[in-house]
Amino acid sequence: MMNEYTMSMAVPQIDFWRQYNLTIEQASAYFCIGENKMRKIVEENPSEKFILKNGTKTLIKKDLFGKFLDEQYSI
Repeated sequence: MMNEYTMSMAVPQIDFWRQYNLTIEQASAYFCIGENKMRKIVEENPSEKFILKNGTKTLIKKDLFGKFLDEQYSI
């Protein structure tokens, strides 16, 4: 029986809106911000708490980025 938690190739398939950390691409879709704009925000705010680096991969902490956006007037 297949359900949303069925593992494929030993990696669970989790909807990205349920994840704590998002890739740039996922965060772009989740927050309705273009990928180039997301990359620019990360580049301009390298010390913000919503950024998590995993080697060369940049992840966005979804809840903290949401709070960051709440404090912005424009992006």
